[in-house]
Amino acid sequence: MYRKLLLMVVLLVLTNHLTAQNHLEYAFPEKVMNEINKYVNKQLSNNPKQTFYALLRSKNQNNEYTIYISEYTSGSNEKEDFLIANTNRLIHLDALKVPVILSEDFNFVAHGYGKRGDKTVPIRLHIICEGFYIRFSKTGKVIETGW
Repeated sequence: MYRKLLLMVVLLVLTNHLTAQNHLEYAFPEKVMNEINKYVNKQLSNNPKQTFYALLRSKNQNNEYTIYISEYTSGSNEKEDFLIANTNRLIHLDALKVPVILSEDFNFVAHGYGKRGDKTVPIRLHIICEGFYIRFSKTGKVIETGW
């Protein structure tokens, strides 16, 4: 009996460890991470239960990236919920882990299918980026922050 219980505990710990490692942790340049942490910590001081997600926009013509940190309430947007629940990308901050969604997720993930004329076509989402943002270069230079 003791051996079976010990075996079950070991298997449970191994399974939990393996599934916990099934993600991609984004490591943005230090100055970018500092700005994100500063914003998130300020928001958490006002509302400790607040949750967030990050939206990473691809580099622009100047090879700059933009990351938006948006407040998130589960159940408020079905399509947003789906993307957040199914991403395996995250940013590990001081206070929490924040899921990362790529702008391409909204552009290319099919959110069901509909009819256009006599064709069945995928339903695409458009996103309005809002919230705190940081525009930065690949080398980590913070170009702009704002709302």
